[in-house]
Amino acid sequence: MVLREADLEILRELGLTHTVRESKKARRIILKVLAGPRLEVVIPAGLDHRRVPEILARKKDWLAQAVKGMGNAGAAKKEGWTLPREIPLRAIHRRVLVAGEMKRTGMVHLEEQGESKIFISGEIQHEQLGRSILHQWMRHQAELHLPPWLQRVSRETGLGFQKVQVRRQKTRWGSCSARGTISLNEKLLFLPPHLVRYIMIHELCHLTHLNHSARFWNLVSRFEPQWRELDRSITQAGGLVPSWAH
Repeated sequence: MVLREADLEILRELGLTHTVRESKKARRIILKVLAGPRLEVVIPAGLDHRRVPEILARKKDWLAQAVKGMGNAGAAKKEGWTLPREIPLRAIHRRVLVAGEMKRTGMVHLEEQGESKIFISGEIQHEQLGRSILHQWMRHQAELHLPPWLQRVSRETGLGFQKVQVRRQKTRWGSCSARGTISLNEKLLFLPPHLVRYIMIHELCHLTHLNHSARFWNLVSRFEPQWRELDRSITQAGGLVPSWAH
């Protein structure tokens, strides 16, 4: 069993990774904050898993205190970690400055100050918490900009799709399913616009040809004649993604 997105949101805010296991001996849901920091959720066998979000929400303050109390044993910062000074969102022609303030709260908070600056306060020296809040902000930016962009490319090319979702894939910039769903990597925002557009065309064409056959590439070339050069550029584009974003 895995936790649903609603459950994971609370854990991301606290910088917690997690494991879930069922136990025949357990009589109730048990939350254990372990070194890492990591949350172990123990669920009695046969219990309705839909109760988990309610319990996590009710125990949020307790979890925050438990994470803070781990001290050096479980929540130690990694040497050398600092917030990035700026975030280059090349895809939408934005460079966002990052400022921070250290506070002993056990959590981090991000505030947008216009389109060109974000302010992060809290345990900013803690790498896991810092990465987590930046990832949340990146997901929001990607969901704000990438789906409408895909819709525009779809209208321009006449290549339709059923659904779009934003993810943080490890190795793919985008993917599609036989049901017409296109998944776009939030890290596309670090790429220049022409590469993002090419990836969107690539995935839209896959909904007609779910392969890399000659017919697929012929379709791609109708909308992007420079696809060979762009395809080579994509293989090097990973270097444009900051290390904290992985």
